[in-house]
Amino acid sequence: MSSANEQPIAAPDAISMGRPYWLPPAGRGNGLDARFWSQIAQVPQAMADPLLLSLRDAGIPGWASAVHPFGQPHPDDPEAPYDVWIATERHDAGEEVVMRYLNSVADAARSSLERATSGARTPAALTPGSTSRRRRRSGRRTRRPLF
Repeated sequence: MSSANEQPIAAPDAISMGRPYWLPPAGRGNGLDARFWSQIAQVPQAMADPLLLSLRDAGIPGWASAVHPFGQPHPDDPEAPYDVWIATERHDAGEEVVMRYLNSVADAARSSLERATSGARTPAALTPGSTSRRRRRSGRRTRRPLF
């Protein structure tokens, strides 16, 4: 039930009233503004700024802010979690940009890992067909009763 005193506030330009209250005040944006925002991802701090740039290049407003557990700010840790917000009206396109960015980061990490391990020798315990010592000794062990 609504009261007669509940009237919407007339605002010709909602953005002129400032950022919406649900955006964390201590964050940073990509230079584009929106009326409504939705959280789309949580990424490490090192990924927040490049992701905001990718969103800006696609014309999608973005905002990132540190996640503060128990109200304590993180030190300058590149692995500290950051929440990423995008314009609600561009959410579908924003999902595509975020997924493309995360896939490119994963591909780069995978290829650098492959380059780093290409010349490394695989331990015998990890090669297919080898048996570990525990498995070879298991036939000689006697089982202890459970009770």
